[in-house]
Amino acid sequence: MRIPRTAAAATVLVALLIPTTAHAAAPAAVPGDTVTLPVQAALAQLEVLNEEGTGYERTKL
Repeated sequence: MRIPRTAAAATVLVALLIPTTAHAAAPAAVPGDTVTLPVQAALAQLEVLNEEGTGYERTKL
C-alpha cells in the first residue's frame, strides 16, 4: 500500500532532520577525516554564494 510506505518515508526523513544530541564545536576537519553530525548542522556549515553568470550563454545549452 502507498500510505504506509509514504508514512514510513516521512518518519525516516523527520528522524534524520531532528538533531538527537548536542554537538560541541569540533575542531576543523581536514580532507579525509570522517565527520559525524546532524543533517541540519552539516547544511548550516555550507557556504552559499551569489550566482555568477559571467560567460553564460543560454543558446549553448
